[in-house]
Order: sequence, then structure tokens, then C-alpha cells
Amino acid sequence: MVVAPPSSTKQQSVATRKEVLRTSSKTRRSMAPHLLRPFRRVSRDGHVKVKPVKARSLSLAIHRRSIEQFFFPNRKRPVVVRAQSAYPSPSKRISLFLGSINRKEKIIQRFILHMQLGVLMRQTTHMHSITKGGGGGGGIQARDLETRIGDWTLDKLYRQKNLYICINALMGLALAMWELQFSWSHSTVGPDSDWSATNGGSVRALGITSFSTILKLIISLSTVVLLIQVVDLYRLYVKENHAIWGDSAEFGPGPTWTASLLTSLAIEIVVLMVHPVPFLEEMVHQAASCLMFGRLYLLARVYRDHAAIFRLRKEIVQHRFLHSSSPVFNWALPLKVAFEQSPLRLLVVLFFAALPVFSISIYVLERQYQPDIFTFANSTWFAYSQLNIHKVSFHARTWKGRVATASMVALGTLFETMLVVAILHKIGLRDKDRLMLAYIQRNEATHAVQHAARKAIRNWMRWKVAVRQLHKADRDGGGGLRRPSALQPPALLWSSKPFAVVPVADGRCRKHEASFWNAIEKFRQARSGQQLVEQAVNNPVLDKLHALEEAVIKIRAKLSQPTCSICGGAQRPGSVAPKQTHVVATAADDEACMMAELEGLKRTVSALEKQRAVIQSLLSCVA
Repeated sequence: MVVAPPSSTKQQSVATRKEVLRTSSKTRRSMAPHLLRPFRRVSRDGHVKVKPVKARSLSLAIHRRSIEQFFFPNRKRPVVVRAQSAYPSPSKRISLFLGSINRKEKIIQRFILHMQLGVLMRQTTHMHSITKGGGGGGGIQARDLETRIGDWTLDKLYRQKNLYICINALMGLALAMWELQFSWSHSTVGPDSDWSATNGGSVRALGITSFSTILKLIISLSTVVLLIQVVDLYRLYVKENHAIWGDSAEFGPGPTWTASLLTSLAIEIVVLMVHPVPFLEEMVHQAASCLMFGRLYLLARVYRDHAAIFRLRKEIVQHRFLHSSSPVFNWALPLKVAFEQSPLRLLVVLFFAALPVFSISIYVLERQYQPDIFTFANSTWFAYSQLNIHKVSFHARTWKGRVATASMVALGTLFETMLVVAILHKIGLRDKDRLMLAYIQRNEATHAVQHAARKAIRNWMRWKVAVRQLHKADRDGGGGLRRPSALQPPALLWSSKPFAVVPVADGRCRKHEASFWNAIEKFRQARSGQQLVEQAVNNPVLDKLHALEEAVIKIRAKLSQPTCSICGGAQRPGSVAPKQTHVVATAADDEACMMAELEGLKRTVSALEKQRAVIQSLLSCVA
């Protein structure tokens, strides 16, 4: 028996420890692929987990306590007494009831987010003090964002789950349509029908074969899997809400279901569990197959998960709604944004998505009773006409077909309303166009007032000239009615005191007097119109922002002026930079130039501070 020397044994133990550290550091990867082992509590004792990697090597997942026990077997574990705190521990909250959900990733992301929030809070402290009238307020933590937009680190998991649920639901829908067509191709006419024909005609009974039964069984199995997926998704919702809002005590209460989540889950289960069950009569079979189109609502959830506005909601709230209420990031928000950006495109997509759904439904529900009328082409035309609120020459006979027709009419009314809004949005004016229209309307109102004022002054002068000529004729003739030699000054026409018009017998004077008072009335109407235009068109926020934009352009033009070759400052208009070869700048000249530049910089900084204060006040008003 050969006994190894102590030195070789010590070297082997050191090499073993180095190998353990090297292999354990390689396995410190992201835990995101191993998301959500439901309600699984990992043992607090250390253990070693061995798993094959690429069928060649072994990777060891060793807990920290196992490594400490390996290196320091005689070390005593300290007993830590945790006091009950009013605020839950964030480190426990990260993995509370979530198993091994990306703990390390979430810690790193929270650390980076806290740094970003600190920078934003320092940048917006002055703005917050101006808008709120106080200090910068308390610090904003990552949990504050989670309470508003949810846990964004689980977005990848939610996208995968919703995508798999949608694919499973659409596969079941496709199998149901295939089974309907297969049963119709094996249908019979005559006494084999399961119910009596309407109006004395013959009804085609759907063929029930072994292949159609197998398809129904596959659809039922797919529906069961779909319900399990939906329940698992809602369990993740519950755990996420508990990780954000619940108690972080180690032995505290577990996740609880809220009334809103239970209601949503019940509605989704009712919608998704509808499918053609095997060994049922054809009426329930066809109606259930048509109602399976309700599963298409899952596409809106998938679109929400992949929309840019939903994936960037953390950045949006962080940079735009940090100190104010943020919008609700649900499935309707991406659709609203898409309708705002391109309404016609979204309307066309929705219309051509609803057209095959209702075409297939009305075709399936009416082809047994009116096979010659409700062909697939006629059913498509019928659905197109009903969605566009047009009248057709043939109608549905069964109550199921009439329900489908009523749904088409209701959806068609919605499409017509959306089409009007889309056309108005397309041919309407943008913000810059509204500014241009406001400028044009103001100019027109100003020109109208000026024209009315010129006309009133012209008529007033004609009237006074006619009165003066009449007085002169009376004085020269010496007879007739004596008139006062002095006329009232024009200023009395605009005073509030009563004004007696000189009695004029001449028709020309009366004509000019009437024209003057008519011009005064038109001038008053023009002034009223100008005030109405100012009240209707004037937008103080847009006007102020436009003025600020002009000020920024002026400052940019000022800064882009040629600089002085001596001091580097901006030259005055019309001045020429002195040549270095002919002019020698003294110390006094340099000091005077620097002082002038310093004064100019102070004025520029004060102007910019005023502009910034105005912008912050406007943003606070808008928010």
C-alpha cells in the first residue's frame, strides 16, 4: 500500500478547490431561462447539482454555503435576528414565491435603474421645485415604477407565454374549420337529418365519421392544454402582484387571488372553453365552431407585447412621467397609438380581418337551410354588404344567422364611424398647419378692421366737407336757415356724451352722414370679429413655444457669428477683425474685451434662465 506524502495531498486538495471555483464561476449564468417553478421553495441547506453540458463535460452548480463549508468546515454560522420592519425587504421581494426567476439579472437591473433614477432626480430637482412649489420630494425607487407598469424583467416570459397560448388557440380554430368542412363534404339529404326542415324543404345532415370524431377529440385536448396555459399565466400574474405589493416576510402569507384577476380568468375560461365537443348534435357543433372565432382576442395581447410603446414603457415613465401620473399600458393603448399614427391602415386591417370571420360564420350557419343561396361567394358578399351598411336581396333565415347579421351591422356601424374619423384625421390640419391658419385668420381680421376704419374716416371727411360747404354757402348768401358757424370737433363723435347732429337740409349731406354711421357700424362688427378670432385661434402655450423657438433660432444665429481674432468673442455687426500684423493688443484692450464678453455671457445666461423658467411653467400647465 502506497501512502501519498502530505505535500502531494495538499497540492491535490488545492487543485481540487481551484477546479471547483473555476467550474462554479462558469455556471454563474442568467437564470431567466429557468423561470417560474411554481411555489417551489429551495432548501436553505447547501447542495451540489450536477448536470451534463454538451454531453462532454460536467457543470457544477454549488451554493455559496456549500463552498464556505468546503473551505471552512469549522466556521460557525452566525445567528442573525431579523427585526420586524415596517418596510419589506427588497432583496427578499425579488424572489418571493417566484422560484429562481432571474434573481441575479433583476438585482443588476435594479442597481442600474437606481443610478438612472438618481441622475434624473438630480436633473429635475429644480424643475420639480418650480412646478410643485417645494423641494425635490422623496426619492423614487424601482418599486415605485413596478407599482405603475409592472415587473418589466418578466416581459420576455410574458411574450413567450402569450405567443404559445395564441398559437395553440389558432391551431384549435383551424382544426375546427377543417372538421366543419369535412363534415359538410360527407353530409346527406333527406330522412337522415336530425331535425325537421323549415318551410317544408329538405335539410342536409352533417356526416359524422370517425375522422371527424378524432378531430373533435384533438380539439378538446388542445382546449384543455389552452386552459392550463391560461391558468398558469394568471398564476404568474398573482405572484407578480404579490412580489410587488405583498408581505416579504419569510413565513408570511402566500399570493392571494384578487377579485379583478378572478373575474378576468373566469371570462377567459368561458370564451376559450367553447369548442365542438365530440358526440353532440350538429346544432351545438356548428354554433360552437363559429364561436371559436372569439379566440382572436389573443392577437391583441400578442400585439401589445411586441409593440414598441409597451416594450419602452419603463423609459417612457422614467423620462416623461416621473413626477406625474402615467398612462395605462394595456392592450388598448398600442391600438390607439396605431390608429392615431395611421388610422386608414388600421381600419383596413381590422375590416379585412373581420370579413372572413363573418363570411365563414354566415356560410356555416345558413348553408344547411339555403344551400343554393348562401354559397361561400354569396356569403362573402353578404358579409361585405352588412359590414358596409348596404342592403342585399337575400337574408338569413335561422336565428343563428340573424344573430350573426346583427353583429355584422353593429360592427359595420363602428367601422363607418372610424372611417369618418380616419378621413378627418387624414385631411385635417397638423399643428404647424393650425399655426399657419391662425396667422392667416388674424391677418384677415386685422385687414378687415383697417379697411372698415379707412372707410369710416373717408365717409366722415366727406360728410364734414359737405357740411362746411353748406355753411359757407349760407354765410355767403346771407339768407335761409342760419346754422352754427362752429362745428363740433371729431373727438366728440367717439365720446360717451350725447351728440346733436347739425340739421342739414341738403340731400348730399344726409347721404354722407348715413354712410358714415353705416361705416361706423361695420367697423364695430369688424372689431367684434377680430376679438372672436383672437379668442378662438389664440393658444398661449403654442404661441409661447413658437416664440421660444424663434428665440432659440436667434441665439443660434448670434452664436454662429464670426469671432474676434484677439479675444475669441463675437464681433459686432459691421466690424472687421483687426489684423494681427498691424494691430498689437495691449493689456488694457484685452481686459476691456474680456469684460465686455463677460457681460454679454451674463446677459445670455440670464435670458436662458428666464426662458427655462417659462418652459418649465408651460410644461407644468400641460402636465
